[in-house]
Amino acid sequence: MDGDGGGPVVNTAVLSEGSRAYSPDAPLVQASVLDEATEAEVRSHLGALYGTPVEEWETLARYDVPHALPAANAPHPLRRAVRLAPRRYVCGDHRDTPSIQGAPVSGRRAARAVPADLGSVRSQGIRSRGIRSRGIRSSSPWRAGAATRPAGR
Repeated sequence: MDGDGGGPVVNTAVLSEGSRAYSPDAPLVQASVLDEATEAEVRSHLGALYGTPVEEWETLARYDVPHALPAANAPHPLRRAVRLAPRRYVCGDHRDTPSIQGAPVSGRRAARAVPADLGSVRSQGIRSRGIRSRGIRSSSPWRAGAATRPAGR
């Protein structure tokens, strides 16, 4: 990520560092830009960021993806709640960092909130109507069906 704003590239990664299988013979570099930029402008900026000549780098593909990332105008909260109300959750890159990893991170936070909430319901002793299961009467939905066989059979 270029914190100085010295060119059109907003983030870049050497994908082959994550897995050599992506490109066993040479580094595979990814770059993202938000606005229109020529290949020469992107190459120049990448050369400055990586401190290496880029003239002989091969462009493998270019994908224009309109509206790929949500706007993150300042001030932007980096984390927003994933629990909207009891038993209502939401996730997506608009709930976390507006980036490729923001969506799965917020999804993980929402997924963790559900059992955490169920545990808090259990620990608060909230009762529901009795549940009959295999001849066992329980006033807690968490115990229903817990026994494998009714007592006395």
